[in-house]
Amino acid sequence: IPSMEHVHKRRDNPIKTPTQVGVKRFNAMMVDPEVFRFTFTREPVGRFCSAYLSKLSRGKGNSGMSGRLWAHMGWPDDYVLTLEEFGALCAQDTAIRDFDPHWRMQRMPIAFDVIDYSFLGQHHNFAEDFAKVSRRIFGEEVEVFDTRARFQRFTQARKAAQEVSDTLRANIQRAYAADFDMLAEIADRGLNRMECPPEGPARRLNRAALRSSGLCDAEASVEGLTFPGHLAQQGRGLKMRAVIGGEGNG
Repeated sequence: IPSMEHVHKRRDNPIKTPTQVGVKRFNAMMVDPEVFRFTFTREPVGRFCSAYLSKLSRGKGNSGMSGRLWAHMGWPDDYVLTLEEFGALCAQDTAIRDFDPHWRMQRMPIAFDVIDYSFLGQHHNFAEDFAKVSRRIFGEEVEVFDTRARFQRFTQARKAAQEVSDTLRANIQRAYAADFDMLAEIADRGLNRMECPPEGPARRLNRAALRSSGLCDAEASVEGLTFPGHLAQQGRGLKMRAVIGGEGNG
């Protein structure tokens, strides 16, 4: 994978969209107990700090997200938005909080209130949780292409989250109350816990498996398959490479 552009462009992903799968079949998959439905969530304070540091902090003035927000707010190009101010804005104005997917509430994009998830992994425990997911779907762990390491996309969000002021933490809790409630519900229902399945025999990826699954383009290149966490997968006979990032939910 040569750049983040290839990760972000949905049309470069050989996994079919719900529309391509077919609305009737996709809706059936959403309630089929045999279909394993999963995604990953992130602790809101760390996620908020990561979004700010990667998209809006000093030196990020040329990013698309900051340009749109600056224009929306009527700020001059050289305006410096602090983390504290950003937290206050998001707490006061839901339009600002929901302005961009990187800091929008997680509850909406993962459709938590719509999808009956089998498992919701945790960002801070990604390696262990994704190993469980891959074994559950494919019978073995799959290769992970870490865009953070490959493209040096680290933000020090964990350190920043540990050092936030009480005022900022309160603003984040106010702005993302629904996300905090969601995480509490996930824990109460045990949706963030899953026994690690034993590793099964290796499964070799082949064109026939791609065609029979109906979820991937049979003509797509096998190398560099991306794996969107929130897409329900049956994983019959498929072996894939997972691609993870360092922003947004993950």
